Amino acid sequence: MLEKSLQNNIWKFTVMLISNKRIFVAILGAYYLTVPGVTPAVIGTILLISTFAGFLLEIPSGYVSDKLGHKQALVTARVMMIISTSLYIFANDEIFLILAGIFLSISQAFNSGTASAFLHETLRALNQEDNYTNVMGKARSIGFAVPIALMVLVPFFVSISYKAPFVLALVIDIIGFFAVASLVVPPVTQEHIDEVGVTNFKQVMLEGYRFNYLGIAIFTGIVSGVLFSTGIYRAVYQVFFRSSNYLVRSVFWSW
Repeated sequence: MLEKSLQNNIWKFTVMLISNKRIFVAILGAYYLTVPGVTPAVIGTILLISTFAGFLLEIPSGYVSDKLGHKQALVTARVMMIISTSLYIFANDEIFLILAGIFLSISQAFNSGTASAFLHETLRALNQEDNYTNVMGKARSIGFAVPIALMVLVPFFVSISYKAPFVLALVIDIIGFFAVASLVVPPVTQEHIDEVGVTNFKQVMLEGYRFNYLGIAIFTGIVSGVLFSTGIYRAVYQVFFRSSNYLVRSVFWSW
């Protein structure tokens, strides 16, 4: 009976991965602009606060997850995700959007490292630890494929209402919550989640400097951040560029 329940953890884990993806991310920037009082400058503030919250929470999340228990941490992550999506749906000013971003960061912080550790514990209890790579690979493949298929339907939902993709995401979040809540805790020693803690953050920076990697990491991080932000929030930048003709002038002078 226990073995079957632990086997069920695998498909429930896959459902959780599906619910982790934000199918509305492609229209999020445009959705921001539908909220009264939100401008490109306000969106920048929202992103700054949300990103900073994620940075602060990422460091202690592994410690908190170990203390709470991995299943409890994953359940907490699902609750935070549901709150975040609900705030997006009912947003009528920038405060709601800021809170939605913060709760999303909290959810991602609790998921970070915890999900993979829980799956590893499950496979260890099933004596299938050697299959971790295969099981995780299949779960992640489905976890990406299903959201991508749903993203294709986003334009259809937007034609009904801008909030429709968020409502669909909320339904998926709730399904993910019940999947995670029904996970069976493996009867094995809980794995410790290694995070970059406050105590060794300085050491990590010094090691990066010593191996001449710090400059590369900073440059890559900046470039990746710019590409990531402009990709997700391209609708906002398009509105800004079109209103000021800034894009045309920038391209001209760069040549």
